[in-house]
Order: sequence, then C-alpha cells, then structure tokens
Amino acid sequence: MNMIGMYTLAKKESLRFVGVWTQTLLSPIISNLLFLLVFGAIMTGRPSPFEGVLYLSFLIPGLAAMGLITNAFMNPSSSLVLEKYTGIISNLLMIPLSGAELVLGYVIPSVLRGIFVAAVTIAVGAFFTPIIFANIWVIILATLLVGLLFGSLGVIVGIISTSFDQMGAVSNFIIQPLVYLGGVFFSVSTLPAPFDTISLFNPMLYIIDFFRYGFLGQGDVSLGLSFLVTFISAFVAFGIAWMLFARGYKLKT
Repeated sequence: MNMIGMYTLAKKESLRFVGVWTQTLLSPIISNLLFLLVFGAIMTGRPSPFEGVLYLSFLIPGLAAMGLITNAFMNPSSSLVLEKYTGIISNLLMIPLSGAELVLGYVIPSVLRGIFVAAVTIAVGAFFTPIIFANIWVIILATLLVGLLFGSLGVIVGIISTSFDQMGAVSNFIIQPLVYLGGVFFSVSTLPAPFDTISLFNPMLYIIDFFRYGFLGQGDVSLGLSFLVTFISAFVAFGIAWMLFARGYKLKT
C-alpha cells in the first residue's frame, strides 16, 4: 500500500476544507445550533419518546449524526466535481494509487470534517442539557461506519456528477429529506399509522438510530439491526466507490 501517497492526498483534502473553514465547518455548526435553539425553546423540559430521557438529550445526538452525515458526504463530492471541472482530476489519476487508496484519501478527511462538526454540536449542546454516553464503543463504531458510508457516497456522487447542480440535487432532494425523516427530530414510535410503518423503509432511520443508541442506550429499532444496515451499507458504498476509481469511470474523459 502506498501510504505516503494516500497520506498526501488525505492531507491535501484536509487542508482544502480547513482553508475555507467558515463554509465547511462554521456554517454547518451554526445551522445545527439554530436547530438546537429553536427546538430547545419549544420543547424545553418535555420528555423524549424514550423513558427517562429529556427531549434535548434525545435531539442532540440526532443533530450530531446529521452533521456527521451531511459533512462527510459534501466534502468528497464537492472536491471531485471541482477537480473534474478544473481538469485537475487527470493529474490525480497519474498518481500510483490503487482505487481503494484513492477512496480512502478522500474518505478520511471527510470523516474528520464530519467528526469535528458532530463533536462541536455535542460540546455546545452540553451547555443546554446533560449529554448521556451510554456506550462509548458504540459511539466510536457508529461514527466510523457512518463517516465511511457517507464519505464513500460522496465519492460516488462526485464521480458520476458532471456539475455542481447534479451534486446539489442529490444532496438537497435525496440525502437531506431522508435524514430529516430518519428520526433526527422525532421518534418513529410517535408517528401515526401508516407513517410509522413507512418510516421503517428509510435506511437513514437505522443509521441515525445506531449513532443515537451509543448515547442513550436505547432506540427505535434493535441495535443489531441498525448496526447490520449501517455496516452493510458502508462497505457496499466503499466497494462501489473503489470500483469507479479503479475503472476511471467519468474521470478519464
């Protein structure tokens, strides 16, 4: 494995989002905090759908998961579209890196960006309500798998998109709606029929629930099922991104 080459690519991508930190880090953090303030003002003191847990303690892990998801997705997708637009991508393909190494070079900075936004969201949320850490190992595993999943999806969308409009359409009309309906702000158990059943077909429900389970120690679905959905989705997405890079799909022309 070309560790130096992969590290250099990951460093370049990390410096890219750090260089425009007001857009890539500050903006999503402020957005999450606005959600926290609005919902916190409305729901302060009210219990969450889970027994013995305040609503804000339920909400903050969901907001952290949303920050992790959206930022891990946006980092590689926007970078790849920009590199294709400027023609820099042709130079990237000349580097002696395998498909897997190229994917990791983009995914690792994506995970770091998502973790930073999620961590700041949790840290600021701690000023408003006690943060529960039921199982730190589940939190770490969920963070890595969710970051891998959406970093890989960002790579896939960045490769197949020919413009920022196409990339934005995937984010605005697919990723974000599924996240909002995946239980960030509510529990599926509180939904009336048939929406509670329909929500079970949203994969974001299991991904967000897996992340929140590490904090609260309980969720809408079983821990095993949410882990299985997240794990399989992450490695399928990584495999597809690997294959696209290895074949140079929409990158060599």
